[in-house]
Amino acid sequence: AAVQSTRVRCNHRCRAVQRILSHAQLGAAAATPLGGPAGRQLRSLRGSEAMPAWDASQGVCVPPGAALPASWAPSTELQKKLANISIAGNLSSAAEAAARGAYSELVDFIGRAGMVETLGTDALAIINSAYAGSNMPDIQTHALVQGTDILFELSAPYLDPEQDLKELGKCSELRDGILAKLVSYALYIKQQAPHNATVDLALERLENATNLALVACGTLQELLGFEPSSRLGTPPIFTEDVSDMFGMVVQGADLIGLLANPRLQVPNGTSDYVADFWNYLSRYPFPGFSYYKDSQLYNFDQNSYVVTHIPYIVTGYQRHQIYVSDAPWLFSYLRENFYAAMENFEHDLLAEFVDNLRQYGCTEENDVQTRDGTRYLLGLYKDAGNRWMNVVAPYEIHGENVSAYDKMHKAWTAYVGLHRRVFEAPGPETHQRAAREMLALSRARGSLSGDGSAGAGQVRL
Repeated sequence: AAVQSTRVRCNHRCRAVQRILSHAQLGAAAATPLGGPAGRQLRSLRGSEAMPAWDASQGVCVPPGAALPASWAPSTELQKKLANISIAGNLSSAAEAAARGAYSELVDFIGRAGMVETLGTDALAIINSAYAGSNMPDIQTHALVQGTDILFELSAPYLDPEQDLKELGKCSELRDGILAKLVSYALYIKQQAPHNATVDLALERLENATNLALVACGTLQELLGFEPSSRLGTPPIFTEDVSDMFGMVVQGADLIGLLANPRLQVPNGTSDYVADFWNYLSRYPFPGFSYYKDSQLYNFDQNSYVVTHIPYIVTGYQRHQIYVSDAPWLFSYLRENFYAAMENFEHDLLAEFVDNLRQYGCTEENDVQTRDGTRYLLGLYKDAGNRWMNVVAPYEIHGENVSAYDKMHKAWTAYVGLHRRVFEAPGPETHQRAAREMLALSRARGSLSGDGSAGAGQVRL
């Protein structure tokens, strides 16, 4: 879930100054090298399990009741908080009900007058609700119908028969605009929804505009907006400003979407670039929670939003499964920082962690962290009167304005964090096909460059 634009907008992901103020006002000035009280509590728990800790060789998901590795475990205080959360009835049923509530909130909010124009392609979160959703066919069907209307509204300039596509088929429409997303969503609707002649025409017009824009770009460098070998040839260095990295991650997912469509004349070297970028990410030093001092926790928040979006390059935003072998470092980051996200930040971030664990095939029934995350989210939902948009985020405590995007994002992330998924079948024109080809290429190119398997042997902060 989350923002899909190639430029980070000033929502909760880029509120560096607001984060500083928020954490300062919350009294987080007393810094310790390992994240303050939460870090001390986490350390005190390590080594205290009564049974051997779960080993990765035993499986990807850690069944409830098994002992977590020390670096994955929650703080003592958080354990007590989790123990006090009461969920009536079956947990999976409660999660589905809350996911359905999130979807209803999305539909109501995005359906308000002028909201599609305000949100832009983020209004297509409705279509994302159909992803891997055959187990909730009523929502899947509704999302495709509703999403088609939104797609037509956003695509109106490209669908106007009197509009010369040459005037719209500019490189900037792909690099900085919304064309890449529109053409990929149109292809998905054509594949998933009942036949619709208007959708066929829309897809054709969008593909024609995209090809004109690709011709206008001419080279991969122009399409990306930077010289790839120079950008990726520089050893990755951690920086507090993650906007460029976030943009590259979302752009990477968009490029896989373009590569999935064989009718698009994507520049030579595009798949090579995404493969090299995937390997680059395995070397990027994303610091974990324990690295930060209390007054710097907003940096963990920002970096974690980048990390939780990286799987979307492969999964196509929840549609397809990801595997530990695709990026071992990524799985480790999610596991080791899961409870820190739960204990210290807004539910949106936690929901994205839970969402990512579900992409590995973990559920509230077969994995203790997914179970804990689901229960924690449901507790917040209950406290907010069963309205996701009423859940108060830390940045709201001090009177910050909540944008339309931030309100919508609360329900969007809740939905993707809670809904169980049935991964979509692979096919010749699917995101998965292009992503799997990219991953095979990343392994080959990583081996040739001496990187080895993604994430192998990397020392992380």
